Amino acid sequence: FLRDSDRLAKCHSLKEGLFTTERQKRILDGFVRVFDAYQMDPAAVSMRSDCVPLERALTEARKALILSVDGPKSAPQLRTLLRTSADENTRERAWKELRKVGPCIADGLCALVKRRNAMARALGFEDFYDYKVSKTEGFGKKKLFGMLDALRDGTTTLNDRARASLSEDDRKPWNVSRATSGDEAQLDAYFPFGKALEAWGRSFAQMGIRYRGSTMTLDLLERQNKYSNGFCHWPRCAYVRRDHSLR
Repeated sequence: FLRDSDRLAKCHSLKEGLFTTERQKRILDGFVRVFDAYQMDPAAVSMRSDCVPLERALTEARKALILSVDGPKSAPQLRTLLRTSADENTRERAWKELRKVGPCIADGLCALVKRRNAMARALGFEDFYDYKVSKTEGFGKKKLFGMLDALRDGTTTLNDRARASLSEDDRKPWNVSRATSGDEAQLDAYFPFGKALEAWGRSFAQMGIRYRGSTMTLDLLERQNKYSNGFCHWPRCAYVRRDHSLR
């Protein structure tokens, strides 16, 4: 659907329409960026398809890995323990559990990175990361790294000073997160959980997304097998007809 070049051409055609308003052109610009990000020649499409089994195997391997500290825990829950638990033994156990993820996925991840990079280079990019940044942000990874270098240079002194203030125990890998996080209970005054739903709704409203008149089921709490990165996705069309037209 997103790779259909006819849809991209249609968006360009509509943008040039005599009666297209400025607001409609801005909306069409968004569709153009989305469709353009998925345009590939047949050879690149084949290489992208080769990545799918690797991605699936990587996902299944990670799902099969059970992390546990006093019962099964998700990676976000373990990272929360590293920041908030007052018991050093608990923090050390959480850190060691998180360390199991790397060996579990290393081989599969390296194989996937090689295939993705080969695909991106076939499309004229330096690597897959350069391809994703260019398609998503409109500029390559060199420009992005330049921006991040400026951020690093502006914070290095402050970061070095903060690390120098840590004790020898604080520098242990399972202690450093808690030592540098401060008292997270104080954040409740600024980010109370009771306001989570309101903040969620306001964030979408500020993006111009409306759910007026709809019924929604929200899954905001941690649970077993939950995908923990749900918010970080582009909004998608809510419904696509059988003829692939949008609604």
